[in-house]
Amino acid sequence: MKPFLKVLGFELTNAQKRALHDILCDISGVNSPEKNDNSVAFTSPARRLVQGDVGSGKTAVAFGAIYACAKSGF
Repeated sequence: MKPFLKVLGFELTNAQKRALHDILCDISGVNSPEKNDNSVAFTSPARRLVQGDVGSGKTAVAFGAIYACAKSGF
């Protein structure tokens, strides 16, 4: 994520960082309720609605999630 944040041109707000962190946890399975040792059982795709005012940074958060997926080979 460091390269993405570096070229972004501005620092994300704490709320944006928290939203991006939650999304990354969703898509990585970190918070999955069905963990077994080192394996993770995915029961459903990550579904999250990012809501905010115009200009609140929703697109930056979405692109951060897309960047993480692309860097992971998806």
